[in-house]
Amino acid sequence: MAGRYLAQNPQLTPAAYLEKLADNPLAHRALKGWAAQAENPTKHDTSVAATFLLSWAQLAEQTGDSDEQKRIKSMAREAFITCGYLAPNQLIPLVLLQILEAVKEDNEGKPVVDDEALELLNDALRLLRRYGLLGSDGDSHKIHPLLADFARLQDADAERDPSSSPLPRLADALARMSSEALDGLPADFAPLRPHMERAAGYAEAVAPTDAATLWNNLGSHLEDIGDYSGALEHYQTALQMREAALP
Repeated sequence: MAGRYLAQNPQLTPAAYLEKLADNPLAHRALKGWAAQAENPTKHDTSVAATFLLSWAQLAEQTGDSDEQKRIKSMAREAFITCGYLAPNQLIPLVLLQILEAVKEDNEGKPVVDDEALELLNDALRLLRRYGLLGSDGDSHKIHPLLADFARLQDADAERDPSSSPLPRLADALARMSSEALDGLPADFAPLRPHMERAAGYAEAVAPTDAATLWNNLGSHLEDIGDYSGALEHYQTALQMREAALP
């Protein structure tokens, strides 16, 4: 599609095209009605967002589903939206999704694994792969940038009603995981880094305390690997957020 659009608009450079896509790519005309009906023998909707909606609708359709099937689809929808706040085209550790969906706290605040939920999560992830909403590589998954944008659109009320969004729980899980990873080697932290950098910005509006922890932990990791200017920048961001939260 990009090649076709650029061929039809020769005055546009690839760099300028990417800049136009940066803010809201799914709304750009290059990805909406990109082929005239005369050039579209199947007559299908050529909007990329509309194509994604077909897959999303399959997860929302529950007619005739058993209670278990409904729960699997619900988990699939939440996992997909969660992945929208993570780094696109980067492997998402399976353990992160497992913590979000299948680990609860008991009355004493200790983590407890729900084995049934783990099985259902595996079914939910298979469903997302089947509908083309997630890719996979071994035990890890990844999301395409356009699908990440689409996923966040399904969570449009996150800032108005954070309790309806998986984002606060994602920020909390990443904060806990990254704090533990800092006790190990820098390589233990590396798989989390791109996702923390992505999620922290989104979390600032709905989970500022956890977002500050994410920026602080990123700063600690960068300090550990010798990137002192990067560490200082993240430490300052964390400090500013914590100062803003003071009464």
